Amino acid sequence: MSTLSIPEYVPPAAEDAEQLRKAFAGWGTNEKLIISILAHRSAAQRRQIRQAYADIFGEDLLKSLNKELTRDFEKVVLLWVLEPAERDALLVYDSARKWGPEDR
Repeated sequence: MSTLSIPEYVPPAAEDAEQLRKAFAGWGTNEKLIISILAHRSAAQRRQIRQAYADIFGEDLLKSLNKELTRDFEKVVLLWVLEPAERDALLVYDSARKWGPEDR
């Protein structure tokens, strides 16, 4: 199993935010670019990217990701970007939605 690492040089959050916006542009979504940015940043860096994206484009990065991505890939990427408390709340919500009357 391989591990992901944070590169020695990490661009400023604003540059990452602009690259993510480019990944959403045009026909289709550049999923490789999204992975190359978000998978190789720490939680603190992803938080800064999310803030920079909102500052530059006036929209939450999560909303843009939600519009551009689908299914399992969307879920994985959103879990990367969410704050730990937001992520945990989403996971609990998703789990509780699957419960039937017999589980309550």
